[in-house]
Amino acid sequence: MNKFLTATLAAGVAVTMASGASATTFDFAALANSGSGPLFYEGSWESRVDTTAAGGMFVDASDTFTVGGIGVVATAGSYDSTGTTTGALGGASAYLDKDSDGRPAGLGVAQTSSLTGDDQADPGSDDNTGVLGNNGGDIFEYLILTFTESVFMQGVTFYNDGHFLITDGKVGYNQDGSEVMTDLAITMGVNDYTSLGASDTWVFGKVADGHNFYINAVSVAPVPVPAALPLLLAGIGGFGFMARRKRKAA
Repeated sequence: MNKFLTATLAAGVAVTMASGASATTFDFAALANSGSGPLFYEGSWESRVDTTAAGGMFVDASDTFTVGGIGVVATAGSYDSTGTTTGALGGASAYLDKDSDGRPAGLGVAQTSSLTGDDQADPGSDDNTGVLGNNGGDIFEYLILTFTESVFMQGVTFYNDGHFLITDGKVGYNQDGSEVMTDLAITMGVNDYTSLGASDTWVFGKVADGHNFYINAVSVAPVPVPAALPLLLAGIGGFGFMARRKRKAA
């Protein structure tokens, strides 16, 4: 194989690497069902303990759940119909809810003030977006996923308060952590939002289904350019080498 062809192939491989990256899945439903005992790993995100579970590691000191080298911290917020952040009903906490009657749930929102001594939501209807989300439609809740690096959102699975898959409707989102959201369509079991671009912050909330929802799981992919850069530079260097050879030959 001549060197010009080798350089061309190197550049082509670099472009291919930059256009796609393997996905990392954060299975919040599996995390909620990890551990032992009647409560499993159910409860508010910030009160979880160190554990190896659901294909990753949860570190209590940083509230970070890491899978495949990418970490995520889940927090929550609430705001009223005017867009004003509210704590009137006790604020909001990201909350892991385990299976019910064999049906999965995942990551939702609970009133911070409703959490009991054993870190459970009381009433039980407030273990996703129950009490706040059903307050006459005037209070909206949202989940904030903060990753340790910018990622593309390749797949998001939403479940409703009955632990059933949401396959239509819409969800609000943003990438800056604010309450200002843009509607996204929920069109299937696993929704691919790669076209929205990469961000280290992803906010989801205000699901049209009565505002009750869980994020069952997300699959993300890191921005691949840095990893491909050495190959890309090698390809460009190969072109430069061949150009110099041709000039010397002339």
